[in-house]
Amino acid sequence: MAAYFTKDFTKFFIDLSRNNHKDWFDENRKRYEQFVKAPFLDFTSDFIKEAKKLDKRLDQDPKKAIFRINKDIRFAKDKSPYKLHMAALVNGSFNKDWGNPNGMYYQFSAEGIWLGGGLYNVEKPLLEKIRNAMAKKTKGIGCIVGGKEI
Repeated sequence: MAAYFTKDFTKFFIDLSRNNHKDWFDENRKRYEQFVKAPFLDFTSDFIKEAKKLDKRLDQDPKKAIFRINKDIRFAKDKSPYKLHMAALVNGSFNKDWGNPNGMYYQFSAEGIWLGGGLYNVEKPLLEKIRNAMAKKTKGIGCIVGGKEI
């Protein structure tokens, strides 16, 4: 397997955490493109190729799976413009659809790696369906959560 990330990936985010403003980012855009964006795209492309072997529905354009580094600061207390990580959601729906339970989310930063799956920020009608389905399968859920059958 190819090595995707170097120490420069981590160093970029450490430096960004100390200089999270547009002027610094513009001055370091080439570092971002070379050591962060390009390797993350390569990793995501290969991740999708491997994921498709397990589930053909996970076929999607890697560029559409990757989140932007820019933060939405309109309602945030922290007005720093850039995230301190790169993230992707591979779910085969060709968008960042949090309601698709087939997806896999991953996030890489200077602090480490975060992986997730399942659903996020579920709307009430879907949440009720999920809860009802779980209520019908208490044995399986109990085994997963507690390690014992109920």
